[in-house]
Amino acid sequence: HGLGKAGTLAGWTLGLVLINQLGFLVIARLATEANYFAEQAGTVAQGLATYQRAYLVFMLPQSVITISLVTALFPRMSRAAADGDLGALRHDIGDGMRLIASLIVPSAAFLAVFGPLVGTVLFGFGQNEGVPATYTGFVVSVFAFGLLPFSLFYTLLRGWYAVEDTRTPFLITVIYNIIAIPLTLLLFGLAPQNLAVASLALAYGIGYWLTLGIAWWWL
Repeated sequence: HGLGKAGTLAGWTLGLVLINQLGFLVIARLATEANYFAEQAGTVAQGLATYQRAYLVFMLPQSVITISLVTALFPRMSRAAADGDLGALRHDIGDGMRLIASLIVPSAAFLAVFGPLVGTVLFGFGQNEGVPATYTGFVVSVFAFGLLPFSLFYTLLRGWYAVEDTRTPFLITVIYNIIAIPLTLLLFGLAPQNLAVASLALAYGIGYWLTLGIAWWWL
């Protein structure tokens, strides 16, 4: 019934998810450590919850803009790939990246400038009220540095999916984690205690900027 090929394609995608989860385990461990040392030092409260809240805000433009546009564009990309018209596929990917960038860049700029205010408004209640909420917003501002490459990388991956290649996205995800995990450990080790979680967000963005260049060339 054609499920054999679908199963093979899905296998690489499941591997991609697994690799990303292993990378997240490193972030979770470091963020938890940051929480422990913040409590010991009496500095601003920060930890895994801080990272996850900031990441949710960071993902909002990606979810509303990038995923919506790529979902609408993907059938056309797949049709061009099925027809063997790689020129049209290249054109579709380029158009999608330009359109997404035109909307993501202002969104990233907004989060970079107003991140602390956004954090205060969204998370300034209960135990997170005050400085912890503002710090969460600061982490959002740092995450904003990686919003554009993250969105463009997502678009590039759909180019491989259009030609029914899920193995290459898996390999590029491995490359991303090979870059990002040592970078995360390095920046976390160098960062002052009050910037520990922010350093994780910075490493996330730098990792995607570097991987975007590799993926762009490869595709």
